[in-house]
Order: sequence, then C-alpha cells, then structure tokens
Amino acid sequence: MNFNNLSLVIPWSNRPGLLEMLLHTNSVLNDVLSSAGWTTSIIISSVSGNPSMLADIVTRSRITCTTIHAEAEFFNKSLALNLGVHHATTRFLLLVDADVLLSEEIIRSFLEQAEQGMENTFAVVRQLREKTSDPNTAFRSSAHLEEIRETLLIKCHDGTTACADYVFGPEGLRPTFGQLFLRRNAFVSIDGANSGLRGWGFQDTDLILRLQLKLGLRPIAVGIAQHLTHDNNLRETVTGQTVAYSQRANRASAMSNYMLGHFLGTYSRDCESWKSHLQVNHYASSTDS
Repeated sequence: MNFNNLSLVIPWSNRPGLLEMLLHTNSVLNDVLSSAGWTTSIIISSVSGNPSMLADIVTRSRITCTTIHAEAEFFNKSLALNLGVHHATTRFLLLVDADVLLSEEIIRSFLEQAEQGMENTFAVVRQLREKTSDPNTAFRSSAHLEEIRETLLIKCHDGTTACADYVFGPEGLRPTFGQLFLRRNAFVSIDGANSGLRGWGFQDTDLILRLQLKLGLRPIAVGIAQHLTHDNNLRETVTGQTVAYSQRANRASAMSNYMLGHFLGTYSRDCESWKSHLQVNHYASSTDS
C-alpha cells in the first residue's frame, strides 16, 4: 500500500445532499492533498439506496469514484462502511457521512497525524455545526452556558479504558464520531463496524470505543465540520422504531457486547456474505476521459 494514499469512504442511502458533499470534498481534498503529495480514491457505499439516484448524482459531479450498491431492505451504516472499506486498498481511511462538509483545516490536521504514523491513535472530527439554523437544537445561544459536556467512560478490569465525549455548544454545535481518519489495518483489526447495530444511532460511538478497547488507540479530536441540515425523516430506522428507540437499543446492545468482552465488529462476516451480491461501478471524471 502507498503511504501517501487514502480512501474516502462515504456510506449512503438516498441522501440528495451527496452531490454538494462530493463537489465540496473533492475540491478540498485536491487542494490540500495534491500539494502534500497525496492521492485519493473515493468510494461511495450504498445500502438500500436508489441505484439510479446514485448514478445521477455521481454523473453530475463528474468526479472519479467507485460506487458499491447492496440491495437491502433498510439502510445499515455499519454494513455500508464495511463493504466500502473492503474495496479500499490504501493505508489510510477517511470515513465521512454523505451530509458532512470537511474544511481544509480538518484535512490538514488529519495529514499531520498521518505524518506521525498513527500507530497508537486515530483522528475524529470534534463537532458539527448546522449549515442552516435548526430550531430543534437543544442548546442554542446562552448568556450563561459556554458548553455542555457528557462523558461516556468505560473501564475494564485489565486497566483498559475508552471514552466518548459528547460536547454541545452554542448555535447548535454538537458532537460527531462518524467523521474518522485512521489506518485501514486498525479498522480491520477490530473487524470493522458492527452491522448488528441497526437503524440509526450509536454505530459511530461503538466504532471509536472499540478502537480504544480492542487496540488501545487514543482518539485525537480536531476541528468543526459543517452538517447539511435535515430532519429525522432522512434518518432511516427499522420499521416501527423511532430514532430515539433505535439509538437506545443499539447502545444497550453494544454495552452487552462490552460486558462479555466482545470488542469485534462484523467486517469479515459482512464481506463474505455480500461478496456475490454487490453492484460495483467505476466512474471517471471528465478530465480523465
């Protein structure tokens, strides 16, 4: 694997904001990485998404990328990540949601971490800021509060610890654990994401906790990214489950795994189960043709 290569893996299912995200992210990566001698491959991993919609978005974007489609009943972010990473061949991974815009500063911070090897660390975006005002945010501007922090701390008998900091700030600033930069072998070493966590919620937290619990890696939080505002209707859950219920159920399932000492995901199983059922397409940018 080339040290100066990374794969951008984007889990997707019917998010129209993907076009804006692709155009923005491709531009930022080209501006930052080309001057640093890095190259990027882009992989969009669709689970239960509309293949025609995805093809239209990618064609309009005119970027070079690979799309993977798994025909499933419901979106499963962990499955999308696992299948996407399986098609990545680079040393480093950049995992980014289809509705998040990373800044040049964040990308530069990630590369600074990569230059140090990242043998004992992984990097994660610290917070998200909504692109448009969200009237439903729990913490808007306040004359008295600067931030609200909730910490999830796990300690094992052998002294291993894992931590997830939920930090909320004024004007809708909120935590995010889904925008990750890490070595591919670290992802594979914990057997990737856990597709047993279904619906929406806690998949990202589970991933960063297991990187700490299984490998002892230390999280490095950097920067504030922009979130393309939408309501919960775009957060697909299993039939009959609200987003809140799905999040609680996934958290409880993950905690049960930790109590049993189970710190592995479902990467190997997912890749084996889906290897003959994927639709893979390669797109070349107009400048490549």
